[in-house]
Amino acid sequence: MCYSNSFVHGRKSIASHLHSIVSSLFFQLVVAIFAGVAVGMIWPGFAAQVKFFGDAFIILIKMVIAPLILMVVVTGIAKMGDIKTVGRVGGKALLYFLGMSTFAIIFGLITGNLVQPGAGMHIDPSSLDASALSSKTDGATASVSFSQFLLGALPSSIFDALSQNNILQILVFSVFLGLAAVAVGPDKVRPVLDIMDAGLTLIFTIMRWIMRVAPLGAFGAMSYIIGKYGIGTLGQYAKLIAACYGAGIAFAGILFLVAHIAAGVPLASFIAYARSEFGTALGTASTEAVMPQIIEKLIKSGCPRGIAGLVVPTGYSFNLDGAAIYLSVSFLFLSQAFNAHLNLEQ
Repeated sequence: MCYSNSFVHGRKSIASHLHSIVSSLFFQLVVAIFAGVAVGMIWPGFAAQVKFFGDAFIILIKMVIAPLILMVVVTGIAKMGDIKTVGRVGGKALLYFLGMSTFAIIFGLITGNLVQPGAGMHIDPSSLDASALSSKTDGATASVSFSQFLLGALPSSIFDALSQNNILQILVFSVFLGLAAVAVGPDKVRPVLDIMDAGLTLIFTIMRWIMRVAPLGAFGAMSYIIGKYGIGTLGQYAKLIAACYGAGIAFAGILFLVAHIAAGVPLASFIAYARSEFGTALGTASTEAVMPQIIEKLIKSGCPRGIAGLVVPTGYSFNLDGAAIYLSVSFLFLSQAFNAHLNLEQ
């Protein structure tokens, strides 16, 4: 009888463990990504139709980003209660972002020179279709000066910034509003802060609903990418893709080590805690899709709301390390493909 009870208990334990794995968002995302690759390869026509799911998921995420940033930053700064603290945190964040972005560019250039992703292609520029290039560059804007960038960061209307999901302008307005709350005293604007706190509860609830369909969004996005470009086409650029992803993973590994050594962040626990966000970003090819979840998880893990709300959105505007690595590696890829090899000094 004891053996029978132990056996039944063991089976229930295994079933419970399997259920927890299958029901986890990370597992569902992994399955969705592989399913998307398979569908894109086998039914490319159908894959183009399911792109809707990926687009819809991104739109739903963008729907909550603007109010989330506004309410998190304002209430967070108000709870800090000290303008100097806000300035100190913001200054440190900007210095860090500047340093990491510069390091990311250098890291990408080193990777491009070591891997040589475009070597051996020997593309003749005269053989290319100039009209195809014009179609991609006709709508491009001229380079923006620093003063123009600063002016662009100032919202002429907060309603326009919210409607356009302009993260930087929303962040600037939110910082001003939060600092104003500190200046006049949080007690005097308590009703406004209470409304924002209640609004955050609603936003986080909506966000959890949206994340339930994240695997569907990842499936749609991955199906479309593979269906449109095909494994064969992507294979021609396998070295470039491997260089970009490899450099990105190595760069993230370096940052993990820095965080572990400098701040004592437990790497294994952190990766396990954020694995769903990694999967969502990979499946949808968009880090913007995980910004709300990152802010929420940082707050839940003990990070002050003001710091999480201030630093994360600012990083999305000033610290695009992945884009910096991709652009630097791709630049060297093109130069090597056209037989214009550049070394690190150049």
